[in-house]
Amino acid sequence: MLSKWFINFELPIAMGLISVVPIAGSVVSGIAVPELYTYYDQSFEKVFSYGVVICLICFLLVLVMVMVDKSAEKHDDIVLLNYITEQKIALGIPVNPSAMTSDNGPSSGQRYTTFNQTVDSENNISMKDIYNLSSTYWFSCLACCFTYISVVNYVMIFSAIL
Repeated sequence: MLSKWFINFELPIAMGLISVVPIAGSVVSGIAVPELYTYYDQSFEKVFSYGVVICLICFLLVLVMVMVDKSAEKHDDIVLLNYITEQKIALGIPVNPSAMTSDNGPSSGQRYTTFNQTVDSENNISMKDIYNLSSTYWFSCLACCFTYISVVNYVMIFSAIL
């Protein structure tokens, strides 16, 4: 999903932002939790309930983002199909009249497939595909984990010193 939003050299920036958001959340949590704990007369249940509510709100926002992304992907596929059909017409290539679709999506009875998906089995995802990932991917994952662990520990130690 993410790689479709960002093109070429913009993808590392997006991945960097994705890495920064949890770390920033840890920093805000490290600052806010002690303040809320003292504000609510050292009631851990109230502070914990705030965290649960924030997590639920974030989960709902992710669900909304997935729905928006799916509808945008369908719309982009329809626009791309119409563009390709118009280009074929402009070049004089014979076109099937049913190839043009409206912005409402495929008509009933039509099977919907996107341009980047094929029906063959080579695009099916399985757990065995993990073995095909390159070492660069695994080193990036390890670097993100170690960075996150070190920043979280630094925030915890630093907040204890203050």
